[in-house]
Amino acid sequence: MIPVFASRKAKVLAKLRRILGPNTNVASFPGHGAATITHYLHSIRFDAHAIVVVWFLNEFFPTRWKLADQYPAGMDALAEGLAEVLRSFPYRAAIIGGGAHLWNVPERFDIWAERVRSIVSRQGICVVSGLDVYSSCELADDHWHLRSTPRNKAMLASYVANLVWQMVS
Repeated sequence: MIPVFASRKAKVLAKLRRILGPNTNVASFPGHGAATITHYLHSIRFDAHAIVVVWFLNEFFPTRWKLADQYPAGMDALAEGLAEVLRSFPYRAAIIGGGAHLWNVPERFDIWAERVRSIVSRQGICVVSGLDVYSSCELADDHWHLRSTPRNKAMLASYVANLVWQMVS
């Protein structure tokens, strides 16, 4: 079984399941952050061998689409907690953040996202920003969400599949 966590709309999740295969489980928690992801991972830690987590750092945005003025208190602890539960899976990776330019937010986002990625990667987790794939996808007009297109779905599924392949090979 290869559970994959992705924070996207239901149609994208269904497409990911079809592309990645029948032994793939995709869970989605739109609008939630690391605490919800971590809780879910604890519940499946004995049932999965490979996991790819997508964390868009929603905690940086206390007001809808407005980046916080300061690095959120407790963010480091959330990153540590996520890394700790990810270590319980034999194969694990995390796609964390994206980038300020992509999301059209101030550059402090990149500094904060790199801090979170560093915390998680220091725990032996394969961590990527996902910026390479997100930059190739077509964004919705709000510049926050990916359009639900066959091309975007295929690129995301391929990206996740390649991460899994890298982990297990």
